[in-house]
Amino acid sequence: GALYTRSTYPTELTLRPLMLPAGMFQVEGAIWERPSVPKGLDTYRSIGPSFLYGVTDDVQLGASWTSSVCRDCPPWFREHGTGGSAAGRVSLLRTGPQQLAVDAGVSTMSWAIGGTATVYHAELVHDIVAGRFGLLTLASVTAGDTKEASFSIQPRLQVTEWLFAFLSSSTSTPYRGGIPFRERSIPFEVGGTATFDMRPSAMLDLGAGYIWTNPFATG
Repeated sequence: GALYTRSTYPTELTLRPLMLPAGMFQVEGAIWERPSVPKGLDTYRSIGPSFLYGVTDDVQLGASWTSSVCRDCPPWFREHGTGGSAAGRVSLLRTGPQQLAVDAGVSTMSWAIGGTATVYHAELVHDIVAGRFGLLTLASVTAGDTKEASFSIQPRLQVTEWLFAFLSSSTSTPYRGGIPFRERSIPFEVGGTATFDMRPSAMLDLGAGYIWTNPFATG
């Protein structure tokens, strides 16, 4: 929960605060694929940059752009969409090894086959660090064209000063009719993420990850 400046921002990812220091700007780029089980069910490949800026030590703003395509959809339903998001984060607690912050934002996605989805979200983020280990917990709710509540736990390990790894376990469930923009008949979904990240220089992070999702019907 320590305060950092741009010059003291830590190399170790487990020590990085939930908030960027005042005046610090961060750019991220990602290329990822989300496979699902059973095979061929909504398997997406996406690319997109994101931008973060620390307005103050306790206020952070961000924006992102995404292009996504459904890789396993049939040719007549080869979904391709583009969209963007904007969000803000406010620090609520920074004491000892603990941090607590709240996010709020909006995202929109337009699909080549027609249709646009707009989603509003609010998220509570908690982080605690003990030595090389960290635990990030996120609880969120969305409204608009996606009505969903989700919860995620991410245990993290700083293997060396330059190597970072984490696993993520998450679950989500629709509420009040689920997702009207895309019909869903399952009551909840679980998934996981495995990521390794290296920082070869003070200005560059390189990472690779695997995201897995699997819908389970409960009745």
